[in-house]
Amino acid sequence: MIALRDDAAYGHAYFQNMAEQGVEAIVIENDATPETRAIIDTWASHGVVREVLNHPYEGHMDWSGLLAHKQEVVNTRDSDWFILWDSDELREPPEGYATLREAFFAAGADGFDTINFDEFVFVPTSAGEDYVGRDFRAEMRNYYFFQPRKWQRLNAFRKLDRPIDLMAGAGHQVRFRGQRIWPHDCVLRHYLFLSDAHGRAKYGRRTVSEADHKRGWMLERARTTVESFRLPDPALTHVKAGGWDRSRPLKRHPCFVYEDAP
Repeated sequence: MIALRDDAAYGHAYFQNMAEQGVEAIVIENDATPETRAIIDTWASHGVVREVLNHPYEGHMDWSGLLAHKQEVVNTRDSDWFILWDSDELREPPEGYATLREAFFAAGADGFDTINFDEFVFVPTSAGEDYVGRDFRAEMRNYYFFQPRKWQRLNAFRKLDRPIDLMAGAGHQVRFRGQRIWPHDCVLRHYLFLSDAHGRAKYGRRTVSEADHKRGWMLERARTTVESFRLPDPALTHVKAGGWDRSRPLKRHPCFVYEDAP
């Protein structure tokens, strides 16, 4: 399931990735821009988008409202598995599996019902890099392993006959009674922004809902301005070449402003 509004900078990559992984999409359409709506319509015609549900845009980021809508959907719709997906994410199965679909059904056959994704954040590290409109998956090489907690993205799960709670873990860690977590982590490639200008436009003027503010969600993004947004130091990143480097995990995104930052 994916919420979309102004996501055309990422092109068709997220839907293409879903198609390759054997995943269908339920789209929460947050009053999408015409460009984003055209992308949704294209993939609906290909059978990848299964359903489109509208969620009105209130003039600011409302993660609480979007997540409550998603929680209603996962508790009322039929599906073998659900994944909470964002437009700046691409996902892969663990080594030994051809697709997420294959991996999920293997996990289910072994009695597991929840799957974690290790998060690798790809970033440009110089002002001259610009991957908007390009094959960013193939071209972006610098990444850091983001792990503020053991299971950072515990947000793929089976539909069971018990309530699913998305709100308690802010959509990053789903919770329900009797959870059994698969011991094999999948891979999440997170492309926060595709250029310095894209990052400043995406995060530099973001405001969040009152509900988000009370929950303490997304505040580092709301606190970041066009002037304070910064590209990560290349020394904090690894260069993708072969396997994934999980050494030197970061607990904060270096491009945002945190409350206790100097």
